[in-house]
Amino acid sequence: MFLEGVCSVMDLKVRLSKFKEFNDFKYLEKPQCFRSLFFGKDLPLVQLYDSTIVPAGSLEFPIGFAGSFKWEHNKIVPLDGDSYDERMLVYATREWENNGKKGIDILVEGDW
Repeated sequence: MFLEGVCSVMDLKVRLSKFKEFNDFKYLEKPQCFRSLFFGKDLPLVQLYDSTIVPAGSLEFPIGFAGSFKWEHNKIVPLDGDSYDERMLVYATREWENNGKKGIDILVEGDW
């Protein structure tokens, strides 16, 4: 599951284009394993966004924010009591800064 990917980055970008909260993500050329993408870099806050779209009556919505963790010494440290797999595929990223705190949002689909 992790190595094959759920869909292409372009398919995902098109599917999510109608949801403004995903417009400022930088999409990768192809999905990459989280561990490989960020190996050797400590990240104080990673916010995970699940791009799975779910129906709600006649509408549909992406799941959106799904959790947070930090990446320290090449290991995931959950900040919310959940568990995450470092092999999850990342489709897009969005770096941010708020009141002097820096972080990164990652867009994933499928297992994480």
